[in-house]
Amino acid sequence: PAGSTSRVKVQVVADRTQNRTYGNLYAETFEAKVVRSDNQATVITSDFNDLTEGKPWALAGDHATSSDFIYQQPGQYALAIRYNGPQLDVRDVEACGDEFCPVNVIHIKYYLKVSVLACPADSFPTNGGACQKLICPNTSTFAATPTTYREAGGFAYWSQAGWNGDSNAAAANTRIVADGAAPLLGPPRTDTVYHAPTVAVFGGHISYDQNANSVSVESATTPSEPPTVALVQCPPPSSANGQFTKVFLLFDGALARSTIISIPPTSVLRPDPVGSGQIIADPWPQADASDLSEVDFTISPQTGRANGSATLRRNLGIALPTTSLFFHPRWGFDINGWPQMTSNVSADASNPAPPDIASLLLTLGAQLSLDLSPVNGDGARVFMGVRAQAAIIAQPSKLGGASKGIQAVILPRGIAVPVIDLLCPGSCLDLRGPSDQPGMSVPDRVWQMPDVHTNVDAQTVLM
Repeated sequence: PAGSTSRVKVQVVADRTQNRTYGNLYAETFEAKVVRSDNQATVITSDFNDLTEGKPWALAGDHATSSDFIYQQPGQYALAIRYNGPQLDVRDVEACGDEFCPVNVIHIKYYLKVSVLACPADSFPTNGGACQKLICPNTSTFAATPTTYREAGGFAYWSQAGWNGDSNAAAANTRIVADGAAPLLGPPRTDTVYHAPTVAVFGGHISYDQNANSVSVESATTPSEPPTVALVQCPPPSSANGQFTKVFLLFDGALARSTIISIPPTSVLRPDPVGSGQIIADPWPQADASDLSEVDFTISPQTGRANGSATLRRNLGIALPTTSLFFHPRWGFDINGWPQMTSNVSADASNPAPPDIASLLLTLGAQLSLDLSPVNGDGARVFMGVRAQAAIIAQPSKLGGASKGIQAVILPRGIAVPVIDLLCPGSCLDLRGPSDQPGMSVPDRVWQMPDVHTNVDAQTVLM
């Protein structure tokens, strides 16, 4: 219903084989997307590919994956699911419901489970199928007391329902949040001043051990129903009203306290184990998944920010073999979410030179940035390319070595060069003119070729 907060979950649950081998193997080739439209016709491919209208999410073989929170507006919504994997006929053990099943030639069909949960405007869907309220600390119904407020591991913890676990005198000194409104994390107080929490946990428990300086965010039910973690904007705890004003969804999964080496050291939450869970605030197109490595995602209750980093591979060239270049992108969010997302990127110091452009030599330079899809309200944005803003195109030395300044954009895997619609084996590299800007409907692909200089007379002139 309009005014509610909803969420859609999709899971690959069977593939006609007993061990669900192919569902696990090819689940990530499914993409799902919620489309808002009053037109009940088929969702066409161009709508699915329109990243300005929201980003698809990939399914997983071992657990359900979820959409972002959907703040229902008047009108109708459709769930579109696309399969990008192969059609398969296999010889395997067929699922028959018995302990021993026959081996047959099986035409693989995938069975999907879809669930939708809508909650009142003051509550949020959990992966356990419940609606959990979000209440900020306030002087009326959620004051800071020894029952509701604790500190450990560089974080402050808020629980309106109080805490259960060992007492302060116990050796383990472990605390686990009780059921009730969503538990919250934030920066610890300064002297006697309490600070507003910045992180909410839906469908999860917060456990901490003061002696071991450990903190974990876990499912309130089972690991198959992971906690949902979001940034939240609350008023100061000294306010009489505990009404939140913004929520930005970040992550589904378990988290644990970790330390970033800095001066002073910074405490953050990281996926536990590393690489697990589903990053909801993920700006990468699904086609880039195989080109990303060393992905790190942290949430800081102290600052109210989430930050990501990775190593990005780009295989360049219009024919095989391609040239591999590596980059180190970083991105981050505060409570304002996608519209004010920040990003930067640097090139790996050991990168080879990029491929020549015909006979011209290309240097990317050090002024690099990440192109993003345009802002579309609070909708997700996607990285659309690595942009070299101060690239140099030059003639080889035997032709004088003259050069010109240009821009170069390295496109994501599977994205064709605009206008000429050229596809590359890996990622295409497109040269751009000085006036080109990210998000232009028609990119500026007009640039000047450097002059040819020679100190000998031409022996042959072809007209």
